[in-house]
Amino acid sequence: MSIAPRVATPERRVNDYTVIISEGAEDGICEGDELVLSIDDEHVIATVVDVGRKKAVLELSATGY
Repeated sequence: MSIAPRVATPERRVNDYTVIISEGAEDGICEGDELVLSIDDEHVIATVVDVGRKKAVLELSATGY
């Protein structure tokens, strides 16, 4: 698990609380990591809930970071 949040940009928004990013296990992403996402000019904290080799699924957890 990473200590400091990484910054990422969502590839696709699945619904109001789930996004997919184009980074995965090959990029050092692990389940439970927290990332800071830039969505519509707003910073959102998200937690990685599933990781594939090249993509990851994140659950949005807070805004206004």
